[in-house]
Amino acid sequence: SMKSIRLVSAIVAVGILLTSCAGYRKGSEVRLDEKTVHKQYSLNDEDIDDALRFIEEILGWYYEVSAEVDPEKQLSSVSPEILESSVLDKETLRASLSWEANKATYDSAAVTWMNMTKHLTNRRYKDAYDLYMKKYGDLLVHLAHSTARFTFLQEIGWPLIQEFEQPDSAIVTYCDHLSFEYWMQVGSIQFSSVDHPYIPEVFPETVREFGMVLSKVGRWNEALGMADALLEALIAQGFDEMYANTERAKYGASVMYHSGHLNEAIEILVGLKKKTEAWLEEDIAEDPDCEEYYRYYIDQLDKEIEKYMKEADYVSVYDI
Repeated sequence: SMKSIRLVSAIVAVGILLTSCAGYRKGSEVRLDEKTVHKQYSLNDEDIDDALRFIEEILGWYYEVSAEVDPEKQLSSVSPEILESSVLDKETLRASLSWEANKATYDSAAVTWMNMTKHLTNRRYKDAYDLYMKKYGDLLVHLAHSTARFTFLQEIGWPLIQEFEQPDSAIVTYCDHLSFEYWMQVGSIQFSSVDHPYIPEVFPETVREFGMVLSKVGRWNEALGMADALLEALIAQGFDEMYANTERAKYGASVMYHSGHLNEAIEILVGLKKKTEAWLEEDIAEDPDCEEYYRYYIDQLDKEIEKYMKEADYVSVYDI
């Protein structure tokens, strides 16, 4: 039988060490030379309504069937540095993540969410933005599940921020909110038990989104540091190991591309392609059926490499 796939760091090639709710929605993609550059959302009435309906479905499911302890409400999962550096309402955040959060806190959070949905459905978007900035901690309390929180942040929060803040300020605000959500999800993973491991279904997408934003604000080293978390989460969610390796390489290449390191982005993909070809050569004698498996992923990498090669300064240096 085919040997198990080795879990390799896709970033080693450039000398940098990398340290579910069904039906998750995906935003529209903006392409530049066929490369996905970033998911973009706007204050489109229909899109906002769709996002609200989806969030309400998640919350209805969550509050109805979730009788067990929620690992996402662990304050200790978030480092004091992250908490203190946040622009969010710190006292409400502490309440939202604390085991001692009381009924009054949840009631207040429910009222805040009700007011938010009224503003959005009545197209009072400036009022919605003001409430979002003032009471995001309350929203975190009510949006108790990671899928609901991330959907709100990406499909409602980000469009509101873009609409009512200057671009430089908007990306920093969004990065701060994504950072907190990322660490909330990391904490829920860390505090789940061995017998009942928990990986938020939206964790891989959260990593991808946060990584892209980090690269855009010049923090690409931090973005690369999340690549292994992406790989491990995909495997824990049951995805094929070669698929996980490929997704990590694509993520690392995207981070490098958005941070202005085009050649290094290509090297990441070329490096994994060469490793995959070596695995094919090693395994095929023992298991001839593995060729189709490996060739599929080599083809996927070739397609990614081709997209980036269109902009490469020194195409001839790459032996692919």
